[in-house]
Amino acid sequence: MVQPLIPATLTTPPLWSVVLVAAVGGLAFGSFLNVAVYRLPRRLSVIRPSSFCPTCGSSVRAFDNVPVLSWLLLRGRCRSCRSPISVRYPVVELATAALFALVAWAVGAHWAVFGLCLLAAGVLASVIVEADRQGPVPAIPEVATGTGLLGLIAAATPEHHWAHLVGAMAGTLLAAGAAPVVDRWAATVGAAQAGAASGPLLLPAGAVLGWAGPIGAACGLGVLCVALALIARPRRMREGRPRGPERRFGPAGATATACVVAVVCALATGTTLA
Repeated sequence: MVQPLIPATLTTPPLWSVVLVAAVGGLAFGSFLNVAVYRLPRRLSVIRPSSFCPTCGSSVRAFDNVPVLSWLLLRGRCRSCRSPISVRYPVVELATAALFALVAWAVGAHWAVFGLCLLAAGVLASVIVEADRQGPVPAIPEVATGTGLLGLIAAATPEHHWAHLVGAMAGTLLAAGAAPVVDRWAATVGAAQAGAASGPLLLPAGAVLGWAGPIGAACGLGVLCVALALIARPRRMREGRPRGPERRFGPAGATATACVVAVVCALATGTTLA
């Protein structure tokens, strides 16, 4: 009998190690998201210049740019001008790390973790932009969807997991078709940041819903419809009154919630995500 070159015990790493690697990667990616959601809506490059203080403009040194830890050591202040640094920076980094860790825990030791984490990051970016009441964030969700789908293709092909892959592809195509409809609806009801919620967000969200399988996708879409109806209700109730401030929870937050529900329902019904 021919012995394998790599023992079977080494081909599948323990779950805790996958979760740990995903969490560390989430911290790093969360740091990038902080840069991207600040610069891209302002049409700034995410590459040059390097990270800088938005108050005094001084460059942030490499040892002051470690996710979460640097913010704690600096006590939330710029080293140069001592102006406050928003607590949102470490919160986004920790949230991304927790999101990636949860994806790894739900999927297990499978290459699909990489693709699903990128899709989840695309959804998270759109939610942050919506909370900031900014315009649409270019590039991040589209790039996250493209690279995420490539990662899912690479993960699904060797093991012939065509059902998940076809679902993700179909979900992305349906999301692309639904984006203009949600755009018009969001503008009609006065939902916050329609542009940030439709095209950019629906693409990665559609892929996540499709990968979750028919049960998860059905539950997620149901939650999405209810959430969008609740978002529209305040506008109908205040017809004839001056429009109030834009809400921070809009279509982006509703769609992200639908994705979470879809994945939870898929796992609860015994659907594997790998």
